[in-house]
Amino acid sequence: MNVKNTWDFDSIYPGGLSGQDFSNDLAQIQHELKQLTCASKQFKLDTNNLPAWESLLADLMAAELKLGQLITFVQMVADNDIHDSQPGVYLDQLASYQQIYLEAYQAVIRQYGAVTESDWHRAINSSSYLQSMSLVLNEGRQDSLALLAPETERLVAALDKDGLAAWSQIYDTASSALKISFQAEGEIRHLSVGQAQNRLSADPDPQVRETIFQAWEEAFSRQENLFADILNHLAGYRLTLQTEHGDRHALTEPLRTNRMTKASLDSIWQVVTDNKSDFIAYLAAKADLLGVDRLAWQDVEAPLPLAGEDSELSFEEAGHFVVDQFSKFGPKLANFAKQALANHIVEAENRDNKRPGGYCTDVPFADGSRIFMTFTGAMSDTQTLAHELGHAFHSQVLLGEKWWNQKYPMNLAETASTLNELIVADASLQAATSIADQLKFLDLKLNNAIAMFMNIHARFIFEDKFYQQRRQGILTAQALNDLMVAAQREAYQDSLASYHPHFWASKLHFYIDQPAFYNFPYTFGYLFSLGLYARYQEQPEGFEDWYINLLRDTGKLTAEDLALKHLGQDLSQPDFWQAAIDISCQDAKRFVQLAKAYQEGAR
Repeated sequence: MNVKNTWDFDSIYPGGLSGQDFSNDLAQIQHELKQLTCASKQFKLDTNNLPAWESLLADLMAAELKLGQLITFVQMVADNDIHDSQPGVYLDQLASYQQIYLEAYQAVIRQYGAVTESDWHRAINSSSYLQSMSLVLNEGRQDSLALLAPETERLVAALDKDGLAAWSQIYDTASSALKISFQAEGEIRHLSVGQAQNRLSADPDPQVRETIFQAWEEAFSRQENLFADILNHLAGYRLTLQTEHGDRHALTEPLRTNRMTKASLDSIWQVVTDNKSDFIAYLAAKADLLGVDRLAWQDVEAPLPLAGEDSELSFEEAGHFVVDQFSKFGPKLANFAKQALANHIVEAENRDNKRPGGYCTDVPFADGSRIFMTFTGAMSDTQTLAHELGHAFHSQVLLGEKWWNQKYPMNLAETASTLNELIVADASLQAATSIADQLKFLDLKLNNAIAMFMNIHARFIFEDKFYQQRRQGILTAQALNDLMVAAQREAYQDSLASYHPHFWASKLHFYIDQPAFYNFPYTFGYLFSLGLYARYQEQPEGFEDWYINLLRDTGKLTAEDLALKHLGQDLSQPDFWQAAIDISCQDAKRFVQLAKAYQEGAR
């Protein structure tokens, strides 16, 4: 297998942003949106004339698909070279096109609410085309009932660019300008927030971690009033809109967009809370290995100071390793990964002109997805590669579905990616021959569990209480600090030696201009994947085909209906979640046992 580690932009648009194909699609989408605007204004929903409705829905999907691909491509170019100014011009232009599309879509769904329930269900059930998208159409009808007057919704959409989106952009600008300055090895270092974050979690020297963490806190403390203003206004904007649309709780919209119920979310957090003792024991064992009484905040993800084999891999070696492990799971996943790695689907080159982070993005007209990451050779990079290939595989199996049925919610988006990580993590663990190496791989795996069951839980607790209090008025920076530390103490059950007061200011997720609570979907997805992995371990025969069928339904069913159909499980009850978290609990117990054996052997 010949592994490639860069994108081929010409496979999507020959010549890139300067190519004729891109220019043609840009002009074409502008023309199609004009036609769509006229058609949506003239459209009158007649449940006795379904072909007209079906035709307009097809046009809406086609326009959204093309517009999405254009935005994705421009963003890929921007991320691939942060010094290129050309993408910014196109992104602003495409943002205005998105607003035009949204108005056309709202004009269509606005009519859904006027149809009687009996006529609505009769129409949906009498058309196989409509029935295949019943979830999306029913969601549209529900949304239509909450829409404000057309001119008001138009004003809201126009103001959003200088409202919610603007506050989010101000946060990006302010946080990007921060420098984390500290003294190390006799000289003053100045790191960006991203560089400091990477150093904070990866540096083996506890003194360096402590120094960077204190510098981090000081940097965000100096700008805490600015970040408090941004967060308060983001929340205020959201709460005002939610109130106008009839939502009485800040969680209503996030739960709706994730197609799940509050009962399922409550069940997850109850199971997580009931099982924290094993993870607290893991943190205590890690503290012993690091030579401290209790872990400080900056030590939770610190590398273990243990001797062992060199675990660094080249990108090609990592690619072969991942494919080999996938082949034990199933031929379809393995063949997909092999083709992806050989055909410029993954951008993994280690260059300083790339944006930080990693993601997988859909490029449907180019037969699938593209993966972005920076591969440095660390153990975690192989996990990231497996994770993003999972996202790409999920999108690949959905390519035959209607576009709206390919759009699965965030909580289910982590299904395939986390399962891939589990496959590779366990393979790495099984290949480890020494106790030290086993501890390292278990620690890497348990870092994810701590993030999902403690860090994410703290974010959720903070945000839930913040939105409740924000309805009463503005919160000061100090009040936000206090709320954050209280949430961390609750989520970590007071097991750490120190906490992170300005986490609310430094965590991007609180400032994204998406629905609030950009946190619990991660824990849902992680546990849901663990539940599937438990089933795979029990019944590996035929699992891949069953699993692909489940993935194909992720855009068509609610989370509860998906679990009921394919697993026979009620997600509002603890049974499924308990079986899932048991896997992580066993990992935590094994770490504690191995840590004890390692220390006894070292004496």
